[in-house]
Formats: sequence, C-alpha cells, structure tokens
Amino acid sequence: MNNKTPEKNAISKHNNDKNEEIPHSTTDQNDSILNSTSVKPSDIISFPKAKHAQVRRKNSKKSEILTSTPYKDILTEKLESQQNSVKKNVFGKKRKAPEDRPKENIEQKLPASKKLSGSVDDVACPLCSEHYSTSEWIRCGSCSTWWHEDCSEYSGSGEFVCDFCT
Repeated sequence: MNNKTPEKNAISKHNNDKNEEIPHSTTDQNDSILNSTSVKPSDIISFPKAKHAQVRRKNSKKSEILTSTPYKDILTEKLESQQNSVKKNVFGKKRKAPEDRPKENIEQKLPASKKLSGSVDDVACPLCSEHYSTSEWIRCGSCSTWWHEDCSEYSGSGEFVCDFCT
C-alpha cells in the first residue's frame, strides 16, 4: 500500500541507507527569503542612457582640375585675402620687429659723475689695485668684477670679459 512511485521509493531507500534526509521545505523557505529581500540595481538608481552621437560632416571639396583657370583664380583670391587680413595682437600693443628694436647696450659702464654706494667705492681694480676714482670703470660680464677701462683690453663693443675669465 505504498502510494509512492518507483523513483521516489529508490530515493527514499537510498536516503534510508545513509540515514540522511534532504529537507525540501527549508531550501524552499531560503529561496523565498532571498527573493523577497533581493533588490535590483535598477530599483535603487537609474542607468544612464547613451545619447545618439551626432557626426558632423565637413563640406567635401569638389573634384576639379588643378590647373584650370577658375580654380587658380579662387586659390589666388584666398591667398590674397589671408595675406591682407589684419591679425589682432593678443596683448593689444603693437610689437616691433626684432630688426627695428634698438640693440641694448650689453657692456655696463659706470659713469664718472654718478655717485655709487660705499661698497663700490672700496673696490680696487684687479690690475692696478687703484680704488674707485673719476675714471671710467667697466664690469666683467661673467665674474662681475669692476675694472678700469684703461687697464682692460676692452675695445668698446660687445660684452666685456676680464683677463681672469678669458
């Protein structure tokens, strides 16, 4: 009087042999708990939607014969208009070309009439050991020592470099 099917009987016999039972009701309860407490990410926050990217197309040039007269005329007009257009200066001032600028005097001469601080008055010429006087003095561009212009081999043009630095 067994109402069980042969498959179920085999499973129950197998289970009885090992003295193990599979609790079907507990796994069903766990599944129902997991399903009831699970939350989808879409419930919390909406996913961003991709926008359709618009592709800008440049106006394509027409095929023309490069040596034709109308094409050459158009090119020459474009070049002339580009050359004639006035470019704005970013700073608002007109800058002089490098050739137009006056050259800065590179050598540094000390005029005789100009009074200097006490520290320069105490400086002696490295060649003649004479202290600062009314004669012309010049400063070396590399070591910054002061020399009498007469004691140095300075020709009057370019940057002065003393005898010690050469």
